[in-house]
Amino acid sequence: MSRIRADQLVNRAGSGGPKFPNGVAEGFSVTGIVTATSYRGDGSQLTGIDASSLKDGSDVKVQATNTGATVTGTLVANVTGNVTGDLTGDSTGTHTGNVTGTATTATNLANAGNITTGTIPDARFPSELPAISGINLTNVASQADINTLTANVAMLGFKVAVNGSLSKYNLVDQTIDEFIDTSGVDSGATSDVTLNGGAYTSVSAGNYFGDGSDGAYNSTGNTTITVQNKNGSYDGDMVIKEYTTFTLNAGHTFTSDQACRGMIIYCTGDMVINGTIDMSARGPNADPTNTASWNSAGSDGNTVGANGLQIGLIKSSNNSTFTNDGSGFNGCGTAARNAVANQSNLSGNGKIYTIARQGAGGGSGNHGSNTETGNNGSNGGGSNATGGGGSGATSGSSANNAGNGSYGSCWGGGSGGAGTHSTTGSTMHAVTWGGQAGYGDFGGNSGGAGNPGGSGNGGHGGTGETGTGGLIIIICGGTVSGSGTVRANGKNGGNWIQNNSGGGGGSGGGAILILGTTNSFSGTVQANGGVGTPNSSSQGSNSRSGGNGGNGYTISEGGIAGTGSVSATGTLQSVDTTASSVPTKSDFVTLIENSQGTAVLNTDIKAYVSRDSGTTFTQGTLVDEGTWGTNKKILAFHDLDISSQPSGTAMCYKIELANQASGSKETLIHAVSHGWA
Repeated sequence: MSRIRADQLVNRAGSGGPKFPNGVAEGFSVTGIVTATSYRGDGSQLTGIDASSLKDGSDVKVQATNTGATVTGTLVANVTGNVTGDLTGDSTGTHTGNVTGTATTATNLANAGNITTGTIPDARFPSELPAISGINLTNVASQADINTLTANVAMLGFKVAVNGSLSKYNLVDQTIDEFIDTSGVDSGATSDVTLNGGAYTSVSAGNYFGDGSDGAYNSTGNTTITVQNKNGSYDGDMVIKEYTTFTLNAGHTFTSDQACRGMIIYCTGDMVINGTIDMSARGPNADPTNTASWNSAGSDGNTVGANGLQIGLIKSSNNSTFTNDGSGFNGCGTAARNAVANQSNLSGNGKIYTIARQGAGGGSGNHGSNTETGNNGSNGGGSNATGGGGSGATSGSSANNAGNGSYGSCWGGGSGGAGTHSTTGSTMHAVTWGGQAGYGDFGGNSGGAGNPGGSGNGGHGGTGETGTGGLIIIICGGTVSGSGTVRANGKNGGNWIQNNSGGGGGSGGGAILILGTTNSFSGTVQANGGVGTPNSSSQGSNSRSGGNGGNGYTISEGGIAGTGSVSATGTLQSVDTTASSVPTKSDFVTLIENSQGTAVLNTDIKAYVSRDSGTTFTQGTLVDEGTWGTNKKILAFHDLDISSQPSGTAMCYKIELANQASGSKETLIHAVSHGWA
């Protein structure tokens, strides 16, 4: 065997190692370290190498298994494909595939929709869900549905308030006010709006004084007004006149052409009465409780209410409430009902003027054989009523009993009874409601006064005068002055003719109301009953006078409010209501009416909410949520954010009106529901 000993082997050129193109049959046996820049070929015969693991020194970091590899420590790699098995450390980076198995702690999941199976434990939900949109939740009421429910609750609350005549009342974290009264309104913070007829408005309430359609009146002689819808000679509709000014000069008379259901004189300006307004003998023969005999009279076709004729006028220092819808003048005729319905309603700010439906009682005819004077009819002044008719008298030793006087109505006085001398009969009694007076041939008698007057014996006593005292109502927007006469007197019983006679009773006086913003009238106001049989030089020694008719109700006063005015702006603020906790949001619903014109939302009408007793307000944007009647709107805002206000629980609301003008823009606020959470 040959040996070559050399310190270095190089190729022929001396530029590198030698090549063995035919290989080395028996290989190399090297003792020591072999160092090379690279190794090529099959390394399967190399020993001392663990092909199943990767190590850091003696520490195994990657260990091959029959299904893959186990990594100990941190794995930094970009992996395409599936990764299976348990991951006991942290995994960072983006996962674009599916993750299966158990994730002990998983945060920042980009798409929770990829969690397709399993149950998330209840403990993993927070006690309070974060304030995020629930727009994708199903089977949950929408915000529109919730707003509708809020409005419906408010409407239900309003109905409850109306039906129960409730003032402002509270629910849990909500208040309802139908404005039955002013108890829910802060008077100190409210300005230029008033409560009128259950609604707040910047229109200052005033009275109605007619439309002035009859112009300026200045008498040049007597004036007789024609009664409309007459029912014979003793009935017809109430006369209505509407002047701008009224001057009745001395010596002139103003009256109607026959008996009727009264006279109303409206005047927007001043009235000067130096002549005579006369409705004496103008009371009707009409039953206010039964329309059967009215025919064309009482053209509205309604019987008079149990309280009689009523009208409410706004008047300072008075606190009555009344609805002037015309029904207070039922039975007076369509024109009268319509005129009265123009009057503003009272809401604790006025006076109700009433004339009783049934007049005061008539005098009772005396019984027995004595010679006695008739009894007077009752006066109606103390009961706001017309006067009753007087009874007849008795004369002669064989007299039985005299005729009764009767009660009248709200439109006129009662009729008088007939007298008697020796006999009696049913017709001697006066008919009720201002009807036929007592009459007949009772051996020597006079008839009573009524509609018509009663006939007498003829040889002894005469016929009673026709008529009963009527009704006059004056409503003046200016000053009532003058020194003339306003009267509605009854008429007299029949005269004696000769010999002994039982006198007839006089008819009752009517009723008079003279009402002005200022009243300086210094003349005569009278609703006197008619006299029983007047004295006569021809009567016999046993003749006796019939009873006088009773005096009727009269009132003459000033102090009623004028026509009112409209403020261009107004503020309505509620009293405070205490919230159960500090609220962050508020709902608001209000019912308004566009009485004149149309309010522009968030311009002509604005609404605000405060949680610190009105120190800080946040405006809500009102939207139209529908109607609740003609020209009536439901306005609201929901979930108004009030969290930026100073913390507090003293809740109140404020409504502002703007650009209000008489006849063109008049906004009425009927009710408010205010809630918070």
